[in-house]
Amino acid sequence: MYNKNMKIFSEKHQELKDFEEIILDIEKERDTLDYCHASIQSCLWNLESPKIEQFDKDWFVKDLRENLNKKEKAQAKLEYLKHNKLRSEMFRLNISTTPDRFLDWLD
Repeated sequence: MYNKNMKIFSEKHQELKDFEEIILDIEKERDTLDYCHASIQSCLWNLESPKIEQFDKDWFVKDLRENLNKKEKAQAKLEYLKHNKLRSEMFRLNISTTPDRFLDWLD
């Protein structure tokens, strides 16, 4: 789970502070996407029930809409973080790979 106080790099390397913060922000957005995906699936399964009450149906539709909007926002922020901020930091630190490959390696 995302923890803003977590340190993935040694505190001796202060030049990696921004880099680390970007990576943690990426993890936060990934967690948001995972949560939204699970919530959306749950809403859809509940809406498929033939015995669903109108009140419940309205609530699931509202929750579905909110999570779709949250997912879209998190996806846009994740793309910005990976392809703008992380790529810039990787260039600054002379890391020669793509942001996606670096994140895969880090996982």
